[in-house]
Order: sequence, then structure tokens, then C-alpha cells
Amino acid sequence: MQTIEFETNILNGMVQIPMTYRNILFSKKAKVIITIEDEVENIESNQSDFIESLTRRPRHIDATISFLSRESANER
Repeated sequence: MQTIEFETNILNGMVQIPMTYRNILFSKKAKVIITIEDEVENIESNQSDFIESLTRRPRHIDATISFLSRESANER
């Protein structure tokens, strides 16, 4: 087995092989190892990971959602 290394973008879940290496498309078998820059996050693992993921990648909230006012939230 020979080893080829290249960087490419993943578009719609597809990895594009550069034209330089298109001859490997006719191979019958290949071993694929993917190294990504961004860490894959598991939000459900624990609360601190969830908060850390939000600080690194904020999520936008739908404008139609309404929140309680401070007074309403503090009513007993």
C-alpha cells in the first residue's frame, strides 16, 4: 500500500480528491484516515462542555422567541 497525503475541503459530506491523485479512483481498496482542524463536540457530555462550546461557537436564537422579564422571572 502506498501513502498519499493532501488537504481538501469536505462539501456536503463528500471529500474531493485532487486531480493529481485521480488515478487512485480506479483502485479497489483504500484506507482512509481523516484529521480535522475543528474539534468534534459532544454537547450532551456535560454542562461545562456545553458552556465551553457556546463560548466558542455562539448559537443564534430565533427572533420570535420571547423571554421572561427580570421581574417576571423573580416573581414568587
